[in-house]
Amino acid sequence: MSRRLVVVDDQALLDLLLWGSNHWLQCTPIPTHRVPERIADVLLSQTTIGWDNLFLGRWSKHWTTLQLQYLQPNHIEVNNKNHGLSLSSNIIRLMWDHYYKEWTTRNKARHGKDADDKAQRRLEKAHRGIRDLYDLKPKCSL
Repeated sequence: MSRRLVVVDDQALLDLLLWGSNHWLQCTPIPTHRVPERIADVLLSQTTIGWDNLFLGRWSKHWTTLQLQYLQPNHIEVNNKNHGLSLSSNIIRLMWDHYYKEWTTRNKARHGKDADDKAQRRLEKAHRGIRDLYDLKPKCSL
């Protein structure tokens, strides 16, 4: 996995990204009256697409447009780390890298990290299955 630097110069854009994601994760509605007018289109379009889709890599095109609209008037050089399309791609990659690390950590914890550990986990699973079958014996009539 490669690490990429993600540059978000527009604080309002970063705040919306964190704020909208947090509201979706907490299952709370996003209070639209608290959003600056210049980022209302991003909020509306991402809400229409779904904030859950943000985590699947489906971002509104308004994110990239707004990033460019911020960079140019503020005389910030547009480069491969901060232009709109690169920004969303890099954030998506960063999130997916994190998901992959979490998934592999979970799998190692559940299934074992090496051959001996995996064999031990399979043995424990088989023992649980056998115990469960013995627990069912009194419930079965012959």
